[in-house]
Amino acid sequence: MNIATTQNHEQRVSVDPPKDENTKAPAPATLTDSDLDRIRSHLGQGLGGYARQGDIVELHQRIGEKFEKLPLELGASDEARAAEQRAGFENLQSTLNSLEGALRIELAPLLQKSITESLQTAQTKRRSGWKGIVLVLAALCVGTAIGAIFQDTVLALISQAGNAVARIGAYLNL
Repeated sequence: MNIATTQNHEQRVSVDPPKDENTKAPAPATLTDSDLDRIRSHLGQGLGGYARQGDIVELHQRIGEKFEKLPLELGASDEARAAEQRAGFENLQSTLNSLEGALRIELAPLLQKSITESLQTAQTKRRSGWKGIVLVLAALCVGTAIGAIFQDTVLALISQAGNAVARIGAYLNL
């Protein structure tokens, strides 16, 4: 549909599609001011099944209000979640602080007491120096006496042990 304006400002509406240049197009139909007023009045007032301009404006306002409230509600839920996380963190921090206090108050004296007791028991145990020396010397004397008396038997046992070690090494392919 083509709308054209003439020199005396009358609007003409052509309902037919444009045709080839060779064929003559019929003169476009003109609409008078009264026709245009009637069309405006029907489009703006009538047609009860269709939305009127006021309804569209009201709908637009309601949509705008919903969008204005939407970020506030989202922000409020984020703030509530952040406050809940802060409360949980503060609860955890107070629990850790009380645990640290309990350790400082109760564990430090307990550790000090056990360490001092173990140091005192270690200091009170005296090694008998002369008894230990006597036992070592007695063991050396007994070993020398056995070696002198049973020299042949001890040498035979040592050679048998050497042969046994060689067999075990051969068996294990060492």
